[in-house]
This record gives sequence, structure tokens and C-alpha cells, in this order.
Amino acid sequence: MYGRNSSSRSPEDRASCRCQAENTDSTYKDTLQPNTTYSFNFGNAIRDVNEGNILKNFTYVFSTGKYIDSMRFSGTVLVANTGKADSTMIVLLHKETGRLGSR
Repeated sequence: MYGRNSSSRSPEDRASCRCQAENTDSTYKDTLQPNTTYSFNFGNAIRDVNEGNILKNFTYVFSTGKYIDSMRFSGTVLVANTGKADSTMIVLLHKETGRLGSR
């Protein structure tokens, strides 16, 4: 493996990665959440050891629950003062970790 990769989670502690010949072991130090789907996108980080061919955008997905979540949301963004749809808006979702301004 080389280059960049990304995951669907932001671990508290960085992952450790060990590469030997044809095998790669990745270990995360924090605990996996129950009933959660995880997605690891390796981008261009996996290369054939013999010919050097790159496996592009390989994604490894697994779940700690009974099913794999689609990881998709759909809906319509409405402008509050007009009530009309706005297709130019971008919506970001994140897990709430606390309240703004709280101590």
C-alpha cells in the first residue's frame, strides 16, 4: 500500500498500518461502535506487488450490526423565508458531540 486512503470514521487515535509482502494489517486503537457501518476507501493506495498495477478506488465496507447501511440520505432543502427548494445548497451531517457554547 502507498499513497492516500480514507475511512468513514475519525478515530481518536490514529490507525497503525503494517505492510508485509502481499498482506496489510490496519489496526484502530478505539472501539468500534455497535450497529454501525464502516467504509474504508483506499483510493489509489493498493498496488499489485508483481506488475505495479493500481487497484483504483477500492472500498472495503463492513458492519458491526446485522446489515450494511446504505450511507445515503435524500430529501429537499427549502429556503426558510420562501419555502422554495434550493438545489445549490450543500448539507453536511455529523454526529452531535456536544452543544455549542456549553462548558
